Amino acid sequence: MKPSATIKLGTAFGIDVLLHWSFFLLPLLLGWFAWANGHSISQTAVWAVLLVVVLGSVLLHELGHALMARKLGIPIIDIVLTPICGLARLERSPASPWDEVRVALAGPLGNLLIAIALGAVLWFRKVAFTWDPGVIGGSILLTLFWINLCLCVINLLPIFPMDGGRIFRALLAMVTNNAKATALAARLGQLLSVLVIGWGICVGFYPFIVVGSALILLAEQEMRQHFLYPG
Repeated sequence: MKPSATIKLGTAFGIDVLLHWSFFLLPLLLGWFAWANGHSISQTAVWAVLLVVVLGSVLLHELGHALMARKLGIPIIDIVLTPICGLARLERSPASPWDEVRVALAGPLGNLLIAIALGAVLWFRKVAFTWDPGVIGGSILLTLFWINLCLCVINLLPIFPMDGGRIFRALLAMVTNNAKATALAARLGQLLSVLVIGWGICVGFYPFIVVGSALILLAEQEMRQHFLYPG
């Protein structure tokens, strides 16, 4: 069933791709940020393009989860894109811990393969792999490279229900029952999410506060129904 407050963007590999209404808050925040910092229209346009690039990379990440789950015989409900992550919704959890690992790894692996391919193109073109945001904004290929590399690394952190947390839960499930493994992984994920929030407050980077809070809520939800694959 289609979740409320979403619009359908289309389908990919026969999977419905939905956009949550809250995603439209990002352009508003982008415009406010540009106005508050005196950015020009051209600079704002660069950030708008960056937003689209991020959305595309997140979608590819979620497709990795969904296609691996489909290969393992797990029906896919849809993919929902939100302001802070994407969610590949599965009708049921993987049947075994190893299947859980395979589904969890598929998303970051897709981003890693994309980053490697882009890195090869950039290396061939002798483009410097700089982390300067000003330079990144001027090169779509370089932007895609860093975004996909970051998505791969960040999602492998052991913060449940992110992919690294799912792998941790699967490893625990090999030595204990699934419910206890989920509870332990979720509590560790919530503890690490609190640290993310604290770090965001300390450095004044408020998106960390939003992301950390969302992960705490997702972990709580996962202890009741664990078939969402955020990334």
